[in-house]
Amino acid sequence: MAGRASQPLSGSAPRQIPATMTLLNRILQNRYDIPAMSGLRFNRPYPNTIKSVNLSACDIPRLRDLSYMFYGCWDLVAVDLSPLDVSEVTTMKFMFGECLSLKSLDLSGLDTSKVKDLSWMFHECCNLLRIDFRNFDTLMVEDMSWMFSLCHSLATLDLSMFDTSRVKDMSCI
Repeated sequence: MAGRASQPLSGSAPRQIPATMTLLNRILQNRYDIPAMSGLRFNRPYPNTIKSVNLSACDIPRLRDLSYMFYGCWDLVAVDLSPLDVSEVTTMKFMFGECLSLKSLDLSGLDTSKVKDLSWMFHECCNLLRIDFRNFDTLMVEDMSWMFSLCHSLATLDLSMFDTSRVKDMSCI
């Protein structure tokens, strides 16, 4: 089976786990140096029962794609993205889609100066109450469509610092 690795469980047949999870385990144990990655995803299997993600022990430079990173992590309640170098990221499409338990996000420390696609970023984050967008650079963004679709709990949202001069699609934002 390409892309899968076996991990035996005591007293049972080998269990198949995705190779990406093996890689993720090595990353989280700080035993794997990654010079550059196109993306990093925690969304397999779908839905995922991850409750929190701490990337503080990881050295993952030059990510380019954060689309679907936490998509379908229904139980996710805490994530600290501050250790990530996202200065080369161009898409955050569906990044937090279907994170049903997420209530608060701090995105203030992310360098989003090259991001072009924010579409569906928070789709169906139905319990999300607060997003900190301080320092969130949207100058290069072209697509913000459906960015907050089905975010019923967001009572207030300060987007006054968003520069939307290059946005081509803001449908159903």
